[in-house]
Amino acid sequence: MVLSVQTSVPTEGSWAWLDDTAVHWRPKTYFTANTKVTVTATLYGLSLGNGAYGRQDLTVSFNIGRFSVLRDDTRTHRLVAYANGIKVADYPAGYGLDSDPHRVTHSGTHVVMAKYPVFFMTNLKYDYRNVEARWAVRISDSGELTHSAPWSIHQQGRTNVSHGCINLSPAAAKAVFDAVLPGDPVEITGSSPQLGAADGDYYDRAIQWDAWVIKSALHD
Repeated sequence: MVLSVQTSVPTEGSWAWLDDTAVHWRPKTYFTANTKVTVTATLYGLSLGNGAYGRQDLTVSFNIGRFSVLRDDTRTHRLVAYANGIKVADYPAGYGLDSDPHRVTHSGTHVVMAKYPVFFMTNLKYDYRNVEARWAVRISDSGELTHSAPWSIHQQGRTNVSHGCINLSPAAAKAVFDAVLPGDPVEITGSSPQLGAADGDYYDRAIQWDAWVIKSALHD
């Protein structure tokens, strides 16, 4: 099997085996805006085990588009949005309750995974079920989202009281929802717990570059 990634803009990157069944490729730094990426996997005839073989080779191309990043600081209680390197918005925000290790928002570079105009949240441990959250943006598989939280507006920008989500005013949540796309990075700093494998499949940038490269089968 041969896996390859080609980019229209010179981009340093590396594969990494995250476990025995999953290999990811990522650039050392963020992709340059408007980069075209082509991923090729030569799978035809490849033994996949248990008598299964690859039916065909695969090629997928996509465009990166504009560059956008959200930068959150749980200590200053602010969410700052950047577009193509320019600061475009600065919102008061609230993060996970610092005194509860099960509620603290994890630091690290998250990724926009999905967007929901309306999302219903349930956590029986904390005795809430089907709480409606509007303009929700999922950033991990451990329950972290940005969303409208009108019930905590007076705490936003001042203190952290959530169950791990990023609380915003309705207007700010709508603006973030409209601006971001799946794949956009969300950088969170200020808290002790770090994003990792327990938070799902989107933790690639939680791994330092030197450690990432070592996970490649091409590493010397």
